[in-house]
Amino acid sequence: MKSLLLFTILAIPVLAYAGGPRHIDGNTPVRYINPNVVLNFDVGTLGARSNSVSNDMVLQSMALWNNVTTATINLTKGNNLASDIDQTNYQDLLFPAGGSNSHPSVSDGLIPVVYDTDGQVIDAFFGPLQSTVIVGVATSIFPIGTGGYITGYVLINGKNTVGGVEITDPLLSHTITHEIGHLIGIDHSQLNITDANKNCGLNGNQYPVMYPTFCNQPTNALHLDDAAAVTALYPEQNVVATFGEINGTLVDTLGDQWAGVNIIVTNTQTGDVYSVVSDYLKQGTGFFSILLPAGTYTLQANDIIAEFTGISSVGPYATNAADTSFSYGGIGFVYAGSTPGSNQLLTVTTGEAITVSLVSDGSGAFTTGNTMTVVTAAATGGGAAGGGGGGGGGIVSPAILLLMLAGLYRRIFYGPELVK
Repeated sequence: MKSLLLFTILAIPVLAYAGGPRHIDGNTPVRYINPNVVLNFDVGTLGARSNSVSNDMVLQSMALWNNVTTATINLTKGNNLASDIDQTNYQDLLFPAGGSNSHPSVSDGLIPVVYDTDGQVIDAFFGPLQSTVIVGVATSIFPIGTGGYITGYVLINGKNTVGGVEITDPLLSHTITHEIGHLIGIDHSQLNITDANKNCGLNGNQYPVMYPTFCNQPTNALHLDDAAAVTALYPEQNVVATFGEINGTLVDTLGDQWAGVNIIVTNTQTGDVYSVVSDYLKQGTGFFSILLPAGTYTLQANDIIAEFTGISSVGPYATNAADTSFSYGGIGFVYAGSTPGSNQLLTVTTGEAITVSLVSDGSGAFTTGNTMTVVTAAATGGGAAGGGGGGGGGIVSPAILLLMLAGLYRRIFYGPELVK
């Protein structure tokens, strides 16, 4: 199979992602327009953990996101909720699936963090026995056409065991950090994980916080992929002085996109890995973009893991087993330049973007070692491809003002594994 790679050095835009945005409005990633997001804590407990201990766990998770110096997100603790939230009084705080303009939670000015001490809120909200599989839930809603969240919530299960697994402090801390990531608009990330090590076969620090499965990730730090994802969604002014970028498109010879493919870059000096899904902005172009520290990188791509669908989806093309991400029948390529079997290196410079166009001739799946031709184009001085205009009702009925996807954020146990 022949492929063509074009790369151009351009001024860096702020449209790059690692991990990717959880929601797209038109072609615009959705976020809190005001990055100063105030959370309102429950006055109850997470099972045997006191209110003080529960609050500290949430504050520590908030601090991990706040401490990304290249991102503007600033999560703070506001006034406590008026009472301990349980199955008798949660209805006005947690908006229903599908959204509702008239629901009290839309206009009450609160973003609650609910401690479901015994799982009864989850059972009442999602159905009987759901607290035996759901560890946590988080979501936010936005008026269609604005690209901005207006409110949300986090709901954490306080049961000692879920799905037969003990909910240890590290697991619960990780759950809270992961769910806050979803609250502020960050999607799952597969990174360079494959079928061979999808079930936690590597060291925990090799899995990002936003990986769909709990794999003993450190609870005192984000993965670099997580930091790049929150930076892309909430960029600080120093982002251009801190990151470079690799972006581009993945298409066939007719220009039709290959959407929902996992794009991976690896720093050859540090081994640090970042990833994003092609066409994550749903532009129909196969566009991808990743913020990266300066350095030398290899470029790879592979399939989204088959289990990462539905509530555990990675990217916008993995909603079910028949979706686009699972239609290619096996993708695995390394950009090899003109030397089959080698890794062509891409050098990223702070403040600049390398634009890469990958074109398949359609003769078969990408395989490791395929020869690609490199064509160097002059810098244009313009922004890299991508972004697109936001707004518009898109495919959503104009009668539905608020888009809410609470079900996509549940963290569920399937057998011995925690899937979020």
